[in-house]
Amino acid sequence: MPGILYIISTPIGNLEDISFRAIKSLNECNLIFAEDTRVSLKLLNHYQINKPLISCHKFNEYKRKELLLQALNNNENVALISDAGSPVISDPGAQIIDFAISQNHKIMIIPGPSALITALTASGFSGEEFFFQGFLPSKHNEIKTKLAKLKSLECPIIIYLPPHKVMEVIDLIQSVLGNCRACLAKEMTKIHETYFYGDLSEIKAQLNEANLKGEFVLIIKLNSSNPPNINQPINEFINLARQNGLSNTTILNLLSMIIDTKSKNKLYQQILEVEI
Repeated sequence: MPGILYIISTPIGNLEDISFRAIKSLNECNLIFAEDTRVSLKLLNHYQINKPLISCHKFNEYKRKELLLQALNNNENVALISDAGSPVISDPGAQIIDFAISQNHKIMIIPGPSALITALTASGFSGEEFFFQGFLPSKHNEIKTKLAKLKSLECPIIIYLPPHKVMEVIDLIQSVLGNCRACLAKEMTKIHETYFYGDLSEIKAQLNEANLKGEFVLIIKLNSSNPPNINQPINEFINLARQNGLSNTTILNLLSMIIDTKSKNKLYQQILEVEI
């Protein structure tokens, strides 16, 4: 019986997030195709899995097809893993999987951790519908062109950010899409796991050189569906409340009950800025 290609999801951070089925499948495979053998070796050593590792990344994936075919035709099972999360999702693997399918070999999916799903779950946005952008292009004009195509989306947009470009990309998103509501997830499932909430300006205010290290996922929700010119009726309410002798603190508490806001500080600042 020909071998099977197992597509196995691996932890995005915490090694304990791997499934029993994934460990069992890795143990039963004869060969493991890994995006970076050095990274995968840490996981395999942790679970005492001793199997031959073959590098399979975006620069050599097409060269591995012959080796894959040879192994499967020799009744050997092959595992395909990436450094973290699910193969193919902003990672290599599509060519290998497509080739196995074209050769009528059986594939078996072992699902597991995914950075985009983990971040979406933590964002507070509805997961009923979402758009996965992944990594944006590297050049500024290409980023702006890509972002402009997202303007009509009303669902959450998930973007992977390289740590050295977090502030730069957020600035570009603001310039093209406005000051969106957002969740920035950092180092998910790891020791320094952190989530930043608010609009993009508020999130930038929380970032500094010390916490801009690690892996980031940004989820934004465009403001196109928000009521237009909302500040005017709010300012009128503030003035009316003051005329009736209410304090700034009381006005803040009243507004907080009727406005969906993540930042009371920002709302209080708005109250202070409204002239009597």
